[in-house]
Amino acid sequence: MTNLRGIEMSKPRLQKKKRSATRAAASTSLRPKKEQEPATLLNLNTRTGPPKPKNSKARGTKPKKTGQRTWICIHIPEKMTYGAASTHPGRIETGKLELIPEHLVGDRIWLVGKSESGDFYDLYGHFIADSAQLGSSDGPKKDTKLIVSGQECVRFREPIRLNGLSWWTRYAKDFQGLSHGLQSVKDPTVMGALEGLRSASGNTNRAG
Repeated sequence: MTNLRGIEMSKPRLQKKKRSATRAAASTSLRPKKEQEPATLLNLNTRTGPPKPKNSKARGTKPKKTGQRTWICIHIPEKMTYGAASTHPGRIETGKLELIPEHLVGDRIWLVGKSESGDFYDLYGHFIADSAQLGSSDGPKKDTKLIVSGQECVRFREPIRLNGLSWWTRYAKDFQGLSHGLQSVKDPTVMGALEGLRSASGNTNRAG
């Protein structure tokens, strides 16, 4: 004989379990889902190679030359054992081995000779450099120098005495007694004075 009372009593229990399961499912669905970081953002923040340089100039590259430059080379007889008058009109040498040889090509170089007494400086001429390379010095030490030469050269018939010229006095003061050999000229006053001497009437002999 079936116990109807037991069946009737079990129905409320089943309904209670169903209600509990429904509430649990509802609470689960209301919980905020954890947002996943997009793959594209992750890829952007992950480096796969070396960083790019901040500027376009790579380290170790040589600077580019811009236009013709002007140089003054002081020939010092006590170092070379001979005076500037005995030098080739289109050749100088310098111990500044840090200079970039190919950057000297096309530049104008002025030759100034120091007197043996050290009291006077004379301008002997100028040339356009078309070659610059390492070589042996003409001096007594025969050490390695940067030899700069050019076929387009001018030698003054009579050297021009520079002592007493205002621009030369200032230039000599700036370079501490003119003992540095080859120096770049950037002062507009000095450059203008040299150009004026280059165009002086008649006192030139072209060589080379």
